[in-house]
This record gives sequence, structure tokens and C-alpha cells, in this order.
Amino acid sequence: RLSGSTLYTRGYVARHTARVRGALSALSGPASLAQIIKDHKLNETLFHEALAELASAGRLPGVVQGKQSYTPALHVYSQAASIGSFYAQNGVVELASLGRLGLRDPLAYLSAEHPDGVPLVSVYMSRDLLAAAEAEVEEACASGSAVELRDAFPCTLTDDDVHAVIDATPTLSSALSSGRLVALSPSLLAPKALLDRCEAALPPLAESVAQARAQQQAKRTAGSDGAAE
Repeated sequence: RLSGSTLYTRGYVARHTARVRGALSALSGPASLAQIIKDHKLNETLFHEALAELASAGRLPGVVQGKQSYTPALHVYSQAASIGSFYAQNGVVELASLGRLGLRDPLAYLSAEHPDGVPLVSVYMSRDLLAAAEAEVEEACASGSAVELRDAFPCTLTDDDVHAVIDATPTLSSALSSGRLVALSPSLLAPKALLDRCEAALPPLAESVAQARAQQQAKRTAGSDGAAE
């Protein structure tokens, strides 16, 4: 075989291809192709030719990223199983954590594997979690108390995530747009009835505090006058 400007015998190419396949088949995780070539003292040109042939023939299951790295199928399958198990147990997956595992497009992967989920900004969440949060807010509204929306979830949500949760939950978005529910902060929600009660209670409270301070001031003044005499 003529590769570049060098002519190789069929036997040499076959032995080299076998070494390439053996080196890559022994991997259990992602590896740099340049490092494999260096560690096994392989011919770089023949290595990439052999890799392309093996991959196209289906004899080397895995993911090849250009001339940069190779990820064996075993690693991909174990990752998929791990991610699926975590999502099933927690109902949410942080997108950045999947990026650190080497997934190029975590959102596309999760949407394909779990189409019933809801994509937020930094996490992918099951609709069951959204439904539970919705029920918690409804209960708070019925009891006339405020609720911190972030506390309804087992993960940390950014402000953008909270906005996405509200947009993905028709009941919450409708309550906010109608004014039945008021956002005191991106995630602190309070029913309008509670705010009305608080507003009604403020004037009497302010008057009571003012009277108490006036009485205290009068006592201090009377005490000062008595001491002067």
C-alpha cells in the first residue's frame, strides 16, 4: 500500500491494523488519539487510515471525533445507563454535568432519551416535578401564604430556570398574569389576597407604633423636666 510517499507491504499494513484495533479495543473510556499513537509507537498516517477503515466496517464500535479522540461504545452505553438511572431517581439532570462527561449536546440527548421532560436553562426536568411544584404553589395560595418556588425542587435553579418553570406551567403563568399571584422576587410568590391583608394591616400598625413612640418620648421628656427641678 502506498501511504503518503511510503510504500508498505500488505502484511505490514495488516499487522499495524491489528495493533490499532487491539489498542483501541482495550480502552474503557475516552482517549486522545495522539497519545495512543505515542504510547504504542504507531505510524500516524497508517493509524488514521486503519481507524477510518475499522470504524466504517463496524469492527470498532465507538465514537471517533476527527483526529482528536476516541470513545469506546462501552463507555457511551455505561454513561447512558447512569444518566437514565439518575434521571429516573431524581427527575432532574444538570446539563453542565453531562457536558463534563463529554456529551456534545446534553439537551438534545436528554430530549431524545426522555421526550416527556421539560428543558429549562441549566437543567432538564421531569413533568412530575413541575406538577408537584404547581400543587405546592396552589396549596400556598389556598392557605393565603407565600411560597419560595426554588424550595419545591431538589436542585439549584437559576433565575432563568425559574422563569422557564413558570412559562412551562400554565397554572402558574396564568395566576401571575391575572394578578391572583404576585412575584415578590423571581422565585418568591405570594397570593394577592395575602398582600391585600398586609396592606390593610399597615395603617393601624403604623399608627400604633407612632403612638407608642410618642408616649415613650413624652415619658422621657417628663423625666428630664423632673430631674431638672
